[in-house]
Amino acid sequence: MVLKVLQLTYIVHEDTLPGLLFGLLSLVPQSCIVAIITAFIITRELELVVIGIGLVVSEIVNTTVKRFIQEPRPLRSYRPGHGMPSDHAQFMFFLWMYIHLLLQRRVNHGSRFVSPLLFLLAVCVGYSRVALDVHTVTQMIAGEAIGIIVGYVYYEFIDKTLRPWFRWIEELSLSQFLFIRDSFSCLDDIILFNYSNYSSVRRKVISRPTGKVFTWE
Repeated sequence: MVLKVLQLTYIVHEDTLPGLLFGLLSLVPQSCIVAIITAFIITRELELVVIGIGLVVSEIVNTTVKRFIQEPRPLRSYRPGHGMPSDHAQFMFFLWMYIHLLLQRRVNHGSRFVSPLLFLLAVCVGYSRVALDVHTVTQMIAGEAIGIIVGYVYYEFIDKTLRPWFRWIEELSLSQFLFIRDSFSCLDDIILFNYSNYSSVRRKVISRPTGKVFTWE
């Protein structure tokens, strides 16, 4: 029987606290994927599907560039294959750029805090790949730059070309069966809208003598 390492989650780090931290940071992209899928299951937001497709597009671009350039990883790297550009750095900066533009144009509350924090996380993830000797500094910077460019182009394409069709997608029988919605396109501020609805329901629950959870009638 031939054994093979699952590269998706295979991390080798120094037996130190910083080494462990860099190893955990390298798992952030996988955690983001799980978070996006979980958020979609809970909210059924169409925007999360769009982000997921965008991440796939970014990965295809990364793989294509790697095969074209064919620059090896650092000599001490435990991972085989080509390293230019860094897929982790590109993943995180694509995600940051898309969410930054989405928050800036579609969400008002909280956007000033989320975007800088996500940017800082993206920088830390990119640096962790250098610290673990999986990528060179040049490969990390290239991944960050490509991620920003692909994220910006993809968002503009979605916003100007495909977003007008989201309402049509919402009206599809399958979308209605799955409760798919596009809150980001039809609401000025999705956070304020959700909180206002929650506050309204909460007041109705408190006003009931039984204290039972509110249900739509």
